[in-house]
Amino acid sequence: MLRNIIAFATAFILWVVLWLGANNLIAMLIPGRFNSDGTTDSYAVLFLALVASIVIAAVSGWLLAVIKGNSNRTLSLTLGAFLFTLALVLQMNNWQDFPIWYHLLCLILRIPSILFGNRI
Repeated sequence: MLRNIIAFATAFILWVVLWLGANNLIAMLIPGRFNSDGTTDSYAVLFLALVASIVIAAVSGWLLAVIKGNSNRTLSLTLGAFLFTLALVLQMNNWQDFPIWYHLLCLILRIPSILFGNRI
């Protein structure tokens, strides 16, 4: 039980750190593509953020399995549901700032990316 809690917390913290780091890195590398409020109209930047989101979720799922010592689908689904809920709240707060395809793909691909990472 304690190992599950440690695995979950570590995978979540890793996801937060990598997600914030990836967003800051993208903004630093291509600052001209962002509006003054931090939003962007660039589909290339949104696609890059989406790919980063998928990779980061997969890495979090992988770390979850490494710490747990096996591929635990239930724990992965729990992490996925938690991160999906967090993403849903964040997406709802920015719904008008980005195209609908970006929001939907961010949400739809969250849990499968974690499950994929958990299996590799």
